[in-house]
Amino acid sequence: MIKFIILFQQPKDLDSFENVYQDFLALVERMPNIIRRQVAHVTGSPQGAPPFYRILEIYFESPRHQQEALMSTAGQEAGQELGRLPPGAVQLLFADVYEEAGGATPPTAPKTLRFADLSLDTETRRASRNERAIHLTPKEYELLLLFMQNPRRILSSEVIFERVWDGDYDSEANVIRVYVRYLRQKIEAEQESRLIHTVRGHGYILRDA
Repeated sequence: MIKFIILFQQPKDLDSFENVYQDFLALVERMPNIIRRQVAHVTGSPQGAPPFYRILEIYFESPRHQQEALMSTAGQEAGQELGRLPPGAVQLLFADVYEEAGGATPPTAPKTLRFADLSLDTETRRASRNERAIHLTPKEYELLLLFMQNPRRILSSEVIFERVWDGDYDSEANVIRVYVRYLRQKIEAEQESRLIHTVRGHGYILRDA
């Protein structure tokens, strides 16, 4: 089986979060091919990362069934619903789940992020596209990680600089543009379609063409 994981950070505005979350769940219920789903409420993570407020796990029979569900009308609308939450409030992860005699045994922590034909292994810090290895510098990895954790969400330059460079955006306004260009060159090295798009006046977004 395949497990699709949605991690929600602790919300600052609980009422607004619940409104979005309930609308999102209603759309998930309309998505095809779902074997089961389960919700976990947690206060922290074993790795000591910032605590998650809620984790939603959705199970599919195969990657094809997962892709069909995510690309369905309900799946696309569900993704748009998550876009109402603040940047960084949601992480989307993928993980294989191997069936054993006693049932499904999920990995302790999902390690690979995927979007379209692009993959990023958060343990080895290696990226690939269509099985083509993509070699990243440390900052390129951090920038791609941010995009992969926030697919189909517009990220402003200020948010990107704060999350990746942890500094004053006004002092290095051009560095993001430079590193986005570096990433595009590596991701599109074999004339693949563009995945990181510029949204003029707003920032950047990871989405299909």
